[in-house]
Amino acid sequence: MLKDTSRGVSQGRSRIRNALIVSEVALSLVLLVSAGLLINSFIRILRTDAGFSPQDVLTLDIPLSRTKYPKPELQAAAFQQLLGQMRSIPGVKAASVVSNIPMNDLDYELSFQIDGLPVQARRRGCR
Repeated sequence: MLKDTSRGVSQGRSRIRNALIVSEVALSLVLLVSAGLLINSFIRILRTDAGFSPQDVLTLDIPLSRTKYPKPELQAAAFQQLLGQMRSIPGVKAASVVSNIPMNDLDYELSFQIDGLPVQARRRGCR
């Protein structure tokens, strides 16, 4: 009678052990396939045409002091002055200002500005 009970307990443990092994193997396969898909997606992103030629392009990150340029109008004027100076450098074909460099910067902004529209109107229209 005692042998039958111990045999049933060991079979129960064996089933649990087998179930754990099967679940570990399944989880390992899911993680392996997920890692492969992630690597494949990363390679495809690197091969994606950005829509512009990055050769002979210089990018700069120029943070403006919020104490010296507290208003958006002052910030825009400072960048316009900087653009004028950059465009006057010999050999410069074009210069522009962007808030985020395409496919490089992860600091996404949700707001936008429209040239010629007063700042207050922009703030009211964008929420």
